[in-house]
Amino acid sequence: MDKSQYVYSALNGDNNIRLLRLLPSPDPSTRLQGQLFEYPLAQGMQTMHLYEALSYTWGTSQNKKSIIIDDQELPITANCHSALVQLRDSFFERVLWVDAICIDQSNITERGKQVRIMAEVYCKARQVIVWLGEATPDSKVAMQKISKVAEGHYIPAEEDKIIPESIAALLKRPWFRRVWVLQEVAAAQHVLLVCGASQIDGYAFCLGLAPYMDACEGFEFVSSVEYLIRGSIFRPKYNKTDSGLITLGIRSLGELMDMYHAHEASEPLDKVFALLGMSTDGLSASELRPNYNISWDVLFFKLIAFLLGSKVSVKISNGNRAAVISGLGTIVGKVTSVGPRSNRNRDFQVTMEYTKPYQTLSPRIARDFHAGVKRAREGDILCLLEGASNPMLIRQEGNSFQ
Repeated sequence: MDKSQYVYSALNGDNNIRLLRLLPSPDPSTRLQGQLFEYPLAQGMQTMHLYEALSYTWGTSQNKKSIIIDDQELPITANCHSALVQLRDSFFERVLWVDAICIDQSNITERGKQVRIMAEVYCKARQVIVWLGEATPDSKVAMQKISKVAEGHYIPAEEDKIIPESIAALLKRPWFRRVWVLQEVAAAQHVLLVCGASQIDGYAFCLGLAPYMDACEGFEFVSSVEYLIRGSIFRPKYNKTDSGLITLGIRSLGELMDMYHAHEASEPLDKVFALLGMSTDGLSASELRPNYNISWDVLFFKLIAFLLGSKVSVKISNGNRAAVISGLGTIVGKVTSVGPRSNRNRDFQVTMEYTKPYQTLSPRIARDFHAGVKRAREGDILCLLEGASNPMLIRQEGNSFQ
């Protein structure tokens, strides 16, 4: 007899979440079963709670699977299903937070409220489990090689630092390109990467990749994630805004948008919402608060006003994929040289020549500059638009600047 589809009960507070109690089974072919229960995330003073949070890609909506929740059926994607089958213990219950299951995805209002506290969900988890997908022969080799380098059992010679094909294939998996993973791993107190039955600690994963990072041309997505995983154990876990929301305070929203706007999201709004919890300033802007009832056009105009002020004019073109921004600006300086990436924060070491009104002790000053989707290069102009609070790098391309 077919089971009825699972029906969610409303949460009792904006800071409450649902957690999945994944029931054990020694047989991997047994149907997934679990229970959902409500959990007050703000309870107590502890900074770490006993649940684990899953970081994964939803994958295609074709070939849907399901999990039995309280004797009712809840549809999930095949990739979510394979992750839970791998994580299910033979004997013990496992308590997990999984967005597709723990958030009522059909309730737009609830989605917005839960997304606002997403950074808190991940930073309070005992660990964040990254599911890279099911194993292949290449992925097993890649995980072994990364582990050996991390453990010091194998140090690549200078001429061997071209990234091996097995590792390159692993790093091309969709998880590394997803925008939400940035916040998920940046917030984590501990990261565990899982690919099939292979597992590796997050910091060890970064150590194992380190010899290859400078050879990672075309793997900028990986560099972003590697930096966030590696740095998470040294960063303060979070700050609270005046409204009580938690932010990781990594960089300004403008810098994060420049660095990560090429990361992928099935919902365009998430390209902004996924970065708010990482920013030093985004959550303070009530107009940018996650709200899935608004259109991309509306959110984009609000974002531009927040970043560049209200004195610029904006025209959207190319099916909302491009924008022309017009405004008055002042040249602050220009880039005279770009050095290598900093080992500390993966920023580029850029030398700027400032115009007279902005010179301090020296007309030329070296500073770290974040690695945007387009890297800084000699001749780029540092410009302060009228009404904006921070300058930005622009580059002349024909009759316009980008």
